[in-house]
Amino acid sequence: MVNAARNPAQHEPHHDRRDEAGARQPRLMARAWNRVRTAPGPASPYKIGDAVVGDDPFNGRHEGVVVSRTTDTVGMGTAEGVVYYDPRQVRRQE
Repeated sequence: MVNAARNPAQHEPHHDRRDEAGARQPRLMARAWNRVRTAPGPASPYKIGDAVVGDDPFNGRHEGVVVSRTTDTVGMGTAEGVVYYDPRQVRRQE
């Protein structure tokens, strides 16, 4: 026991460069995949606070102000509440 306590090399984990490179590759692949998967789509042309009109066969026609936006939805604050539209179905009020 006395010799084992004096030799710190026996207690340290063994690092192999091949193990580090092998563990690094899946992380790099995961990062690359996440960048591809979350590639930004076309940005909504409307800014928060813009007065817009949304016309959709499911939601109907609503006039309001943009209160939220993502790449695939525009949230309009209307008298009835917040209604979400596809940005292609929204236009600016004239």
